Amino acid sequence: MSPVTRATARSDLASRPSAGLGRGLAVLLVAAVLAVYAPARLHEFVNYDDPDYVSENRHVRSGISLENVRWAMTTGHAANWHPLTWVSHMLDCELFGLDATGHHWTNVVIHTGGALALFAALARMTGTLGPAAFVAALFAVHPLHVESVAWVAERKDVLAGLCWMLTLLAYQRYAVQPALRRYLVTLLCFALGLMSKPMVVTLPLVLLLLDAWPLGRLRERGDLPALAWEKAPFFALAAGAGAITFWAQRRAGVVADLGGPALGTRAANALVSAARYILQTAWPSGLAIFYPFRPPSAAAVAGAAAALGGISLVVALVARRHPAVAVGWLWYLLTLLPVIGLLQVGNQGMADRYTYIPSVGLFIAVAWGLPSVLPLGRQRSVLLGAVASVLVVACMAAAARQAWVWRDSRTLFAHALGVTSDNYVAHNNLGRALAAAGDLDEALAHYEAAVAINPGFAYAQENLGLLLGARGRADEALVHLRMAVARKPRYPEGENNLGNALLRRGSFEEAIPHYRAALALDPELAEAHNNLGVALEGVGRPAEAIREWAEALRLRPGYASAEVNLGDALARNGRPRDAAAHYAEAARLQPE
Repeated sequence: MSPVTRATARSDLASRPSAGLGRGLAVLLVAAVLAVYAPARLHEFVNYDDPDYVSENRHVRSGISLENVRWAMTTGHAANWHPLTWVSHMLDCELFGLDATGHHWTNVVIHTGGALALFAALARMTGTLGPAAFVAALFAVHPLHVESVAWVAERKDVLAGLCWMLTLLAYQRYAVQPALRRYLVTLLCFALGLMSKPMVVTLPLVLLLLDAWPLGRLRERGDLPALAWEKAPFFALAAGAGAITFWAQRRAGVVADLGGPALGTRAANALVSAARYILQTAWPSGLAIFYPFRPPSAAAVAGAAAALGGISLVVALVARRHPAVAVGWLWYLLTLLPVIGLLQVGNQGMADRYTYIPSVGLFIAVAWGLPSVLPLGRQRSVLLGAVASVLVVACMAAAARQAWVWRDSRTLFAHALGVTSDNYVAHNNLGRALAAAGDLDEALAHYEAAVAINPGFAYAQENLGLLLGARGRADEALVHLRMAVARKPRYPEGENNLGNALLRRGSFEEAIPHYRAALALDPELAEAHNNLGVALEGVGRPAEAIREWAEALRLRPGYASAEVNLGDALARNGRPRDAAAHYAEAARLQPE
C-alpha cells in the first residue's frame, strides 16, 4: 500500500474538528491581532527601506500598469526577486496613494490571513483545535513578529507567510485525497510564496517533515523516496528562485563571498544567532530594527553550541514518543538556514523578521510537547488552557508595546539606540529623521556618531557630507561624499550626490563622470539626468543637456526642477513658445 493511501483515513478524521468551536477560536484570533495592531492606523512610513519599496519608487508609486508589472517580474531591485511583493505594493498605491495607513492595514490583513490559514492547516492535519489555536495565536501576536507586520517594506514577510500557510492547507487537502488538481493548487501556492520572498525555498523540506507527523505518510524508510520524488517540482522551483535571488543579491553587491577568512566568523555568528532567537522567542526583550554584526566571543559560541546540541539531544531522545517535538525542532532549524547568515546579506548580525516562519516550529514543539510534561488528571485541560492563555496575553501586551515603537522613524531608531550599543545604522537613520524635522544640530551629532562607530558605512558618510555641504562646509562635505562612493562603489545615489557637491563648486567637468556613473548603475535615476543636464550646460553642450532634461521628465513627470531647466535651455535656444509651456507646468507644480 502506498504512503498516500495509508494516510487517507487518518487525515480524513483530522480534517473535521468541531466547526463551531473552530469558528469561535478564529474570531478570537482576529480580535487578538486587531488589539495588537490597531495603532497601525497612526503609523507613518519609516526612512529605512520604505522609500526604496514604496514612497520613492516610481514604479510602485504609479500603481498597476503593464509596464510596472513587467518591471516587477524582471527586476532585481532592492537586491531581491519578489514580483508578487512589488505588485502588492503597487496595488496599495493604486488604492491608497501614499497614505501610509492603508499600506499598514494591508500588512495587518495579510498577517491575519496567514494566522487563520495556519490555524486551519494544523487543526485539519492533527484533528486538535487547542494546540493549533495556541500555535496560530503565538504566530499572530508574538513580539518578534511585530517587525514583519509593522514595517511596510516587510510586506514580503507577511505575504510569503500567507502563501506558506495556504500551501500547508492545500497540502493537507492533497494528502487526504490525492488528485492532480489539488497537487497543482499546492504547487501554485508555493510558487506564489517564492514570488513573495525567496526564504520560502525550505518549504518542500517542511512538507516532508509533515508527512512524518502529523499526516502519517512517512511510516517506513521505504516511503521516503516516493514522498521526496513527489516534491521534485517543489524542489525545482525552489532551486530556480534561489538562483535568481543569488544573482540579484550579487548584482546589488550585498552578498559577501562564501569563501575567505570571514566564513568562520559568519558560521560562529549563525550558531549564536540560532540560540539567541530561541531566547528571544521565550523572553522577547530589547528588540530593535537593526542589530550590528559583531564577531561573537568564544564563550558565546561555546554556549550556543552547547545549548543547541543539548536541545537536539533531548529532541532525539523523545522523538519516537513525541514526533511533534522533533518536527517542530527540525522546522525551526531548516527554515532558519536561508537567513542565518552563512551567506551574509547586508550588515546585520541578526533580525527579528528572520523568525517569522522559523518560530512556528518552536511553537509546534511547545504546543504538542508541553502537555506531555504536565501532570495527568481531570484538571489537565484546564491547566493547559490557563497556561496557554497567560502566554498569549503576555505576548499581546509586549507586542502592542513593540508595535507602538514603529509609529515613526524618530521613535523607532531612538528606541534601537536605547536597547543596543554602537548601532551606527540607528544613529544614521535617527539623524535623517531629525534632519527632516529641522533639528540639524542633533542630526549632525548622530551622523558623526555613526561615522565614528563605522567609518565604512557609506550612507552615514553620505548624509554627513550632505549636511556639511548644506551648512557651507564644502571641503569637509567633499571628503565624506568621496568616502561614501569609495566605500560603496555600486551606489548611484552616492555618485549623484558627489556630482552635486562638485557642481556647487563650479567643477562641471569633474561632476559629469559621477553623474554618468550614477546613470550606468541606475538609468532611471531622474535626479542624475537632471543634474547631468546642468553640468553639460555648464560646459557648453546645450543639445546634450536638453536631452538629459527631457529624459528626466520622461522618467518623472511633474519634476519641477527639470521643467525649469528645460524651459531655460529652450528659451536660450530661440524656442520661447516651448519654453513657456515648461515654465507654466513648473508654476503649476510649484505655485509659490
